[in-house]
Amino acid sequence: MLSALDVTVGSVLETLDNYIMQCKAIKNAELEICVEQLRRYRRFQYALDIIEWMETRKIDLSWSNYVVQLDLVSKTKGAVAAVNFFSGLPFPAKNKQVYVWCSVELLLQGTSERQAIELFLQNG
Repeated sequence: MLSALDVTVGSVLETLDNYIMQCKAIKNAELEICVEQLRRYRRFQYALDIIEWMETRKIDLSWSNYVVQLDLVSKTKGAVAAVNFFSGLPFPAKNKQVYVWCSVELLLQGTSERQAIELFLQNG
């Protein structure tokens, strides 16, 4: 399935929808592997598209999926978008691992510690 993303002219969403329309089942683990491979190849937007597609299909995401999605939002849209994404997460997903990762990511992107804390206080 991952090879189809490079060959097709359409979007990742079209590729996934066509795959499903051909009566082929996709397991969560397969999608997670695709996301990880795309991240390895620095195709962050494609990887984010897959996770967002999983959400629109009402596929249950684990907290580790949220961490990956948060990372991808940060890489494709910036630190403020990542904080906004974090603030919109359902309460069970706002656990210590996700919170710590988001804080570290903000600091790595050059946001001062004070700014990172202020963003969380405003949005968390």
